[in-house]
Amino acid sequence: DDYDTVGGLVIHTLGRLPKRNETVQIDGLRFQVLRADSRRVHTLLVDPQRDLGLAEA
Repeated sequence: DDYDTVGGLVIHTLGRLPKRNETVQIDGLRFQVLRADSRRVHTLLVDPQRDLGLAEA
């Protein structure tokens, strides 16, 4: 792969530099860009994507 950082993973997945507050889902995780400039992603918020469906008993 062509990235060494989590920010690089997000850029690679999108195929471009993300904008602030943009989100992307990768392998069950939601990445929200909190801070980025024209060259790199500085701060990300990472949330696991939970299955919100009801489990059967």
